[in-house]
Amino acid sequence: MTAIAETFEPESNGRRFTINWALLSCILCAAVMAMLAIAAPFSGQLELYISRQDQLLVSYITFAFAGVTPVVFSWRRAISNGQLPARNGAEPRYEHVSGWSAILLAVIVVIIAALVWWAAGSNAANRKIHAEWGTWVVVGLSAAFVLVAAAPVLPRVARSLGLESSLATVAALFNKPAEWVGQALSAVDGVLVFAVANAAGTNRKHVFLRYAILASVIATCATLGYFWPAPWAFVPIAWGFLVAFSVSRRWAWIEQDRELAMLNPTLSQAHIRVGFAQNLRDEALLVFLSMFLLVPLALRQAQLLANDAHVDLFSIPNAADVHDLGMWISFYGTELAKAVPFVDWAEVYHVEGDAPIQANHPLALHAVFATRVLIDLVFLAALLQAISAASRDAQQRDLFYRKKAIRRLDPFTEPDAFRLLVRRDPNGEWERNTERFDEFPAYDQNRLVELSASRDERIRRAADFLLERDGVDHDPHHRLSKKAAESSVQPDDISILLDEVENTGPARNIYQLALTRRRLVPRRAMLDVRRRIVRMISVTDDPIQRTERTERLLEALIGEHREPYAQARRVALDALAPDTGINLRIRQAIEQVAAHDGAQAMRNRASEILRLHPETA
Repeated sequence: MTAIAETFEPESNGRRFTINWALLSCILCAAVMAMLAIAAPFSGQLELYISRQDQLLVSYITFAFAGVTPVVFSWRRAISNGQLPARNGAEPRYEHVSGWSAILLAVIVVIIAALVWWAAGSNAANRKIHAEWGTWVVVGLSAAFVLVAAAPVLPRVARSLGLESSLATVAALFNKPAEWVGQALSAVDGVLVFAVANAAGTNRKHVFLRYAILASVIATCATLGYFWPAPWAFVPIAWGFLVAFSVSRRWAWIEQDRELAMLNPTLSQAHIRVGFAQNLRDEALLVFLSMFLLVPLALRQAQLLANDAHVDLFSIPNAADVHDLGMWISFYGTELAKAVPFVDWAEVYHVEGDAPIQANHPLALHAVFATRVLIDLVFLAALLQAISAASRDAQQRDLFYRKKAIRRLDPFTEPDAFRLLVRRDPNGEWERNTERFDEFPAYDQNRLVELSASRDERIRRAADFLLERDGVDHDPHHRLSKKAAESSVQPDDISILLDEVENTGPARNIYQLALTRRRLVPRRAMLDVRRRIVRMISVTDDPIQRTERTERLLEALIGEHREPYAQARRVALDALAPDTGINLRIRQAIEQVAAHDGAQAMRNRASEILRLHPETA
């Protein structure tokens, strides 16, 4: 029932429902993968009906189809939802990965690869780190620390010496390739998060459906990685690694969104890249646990491939069975125990592993080193992130409940906290859960108005009770946005409240006005009141709210919550025009309007604004 409810979504344009093809493809392809995994152990029995070669050919094609299809549909769905750009240069832009950071990381990887190559190619007598090398390492690291510490001072030194313009020219020359690298990596990261991870079910609302799809994909990759012959078995194993990394990246994006939301409660939705519909901490840890199975499978397949090529990759006792997965798991565990991440206790105390498998060939050493790096840099990072997230949650709860230093809860702990504030009375109606409700601290008023329109009735009633308790209902801004969430609201109802807002004085709650407009976007009859709201936002001259005003006007002009009618977009465009030459974000938005807006008049006006307001330094 959960899958059916999510697959057939209600529409707001009059039709009864629409099919969520991305979810449907995920479910069907996950089922196909599961059938492949179930059939793989019975290939011997199936040879009575179809040859082994034909079985493999069919399974190869089927796995490729089942893996790629949901990725394509999820990619298209992300574009339609405004999470990925439809074309190069459109919003949202690929710019979240720093090109210079990526280049620095690449340089470090190259240095490590060179050291590994030298160590693997040298004999035991020459494989030594000489004393003078150690001296140069200390000098180099000291210089790096000094350079990083002095970096904030360098621009001031350049200005005092009159070198600022020259350095700016040189920096612009080198920034171009760095920006290209950053955009390319941002694009890859975006596809991993919104296409590959979603194809594994990570964006499903219901936990059962999310785990069912994800577990089906990972289990199939592991099963086929065991039963398929080399080198084709590396394909599902590599796909399992890719899915695991994509899930971890999506979880990292969610954690960054959490930090942004807590730092700025009125943050524009345009800056929230994934949102808080799912907390993927447990899913990310689950896929990383699967690496303890996928890595031994990869090592086993590498040995089988080496045997076919008559290469001595790993040293295995004659009595041992190379197909024994348990032996490979014990070998991998022994290697991990020798190098507990960032400790290397075995080297210090000269402790050697006693597994039946030994890595002697240079390629085997490279493989073991790569798996250790994988655990050190990926798995351990995920574990530390989970621990830090739990610690941050505990600190935030203490700041909210005991110290009352913050006025809202974390997006993932908030729903559970609100559900505990109400309970059913003997008549089945929601009432205050007296003890918990009375002790609940004063909550952020803007957030309460948002929650008063929640789809969860329990959360909605708790928010209403808190609004009554804290006396927020007297503010016409809050009553306006709350009224806009009602399905039966009429344009006259909104107009009356807008009149009341204007009569209270010049002060404006821009956040609540923008929230009202967003709630009214799907309703055609509300065009005039939405245009009026955009105008009220645009004429706000409070310098403290200038940034908020810009954000909400941009929200009405482009992006997921933009105004569907050109008249309202034109109001936002004209209001933003004076800052086009000095605000890069506004200029980029107006450039997008000039190139892609659906109304010719809007494109012409945006082009005119760009000519009248040239970009300044």
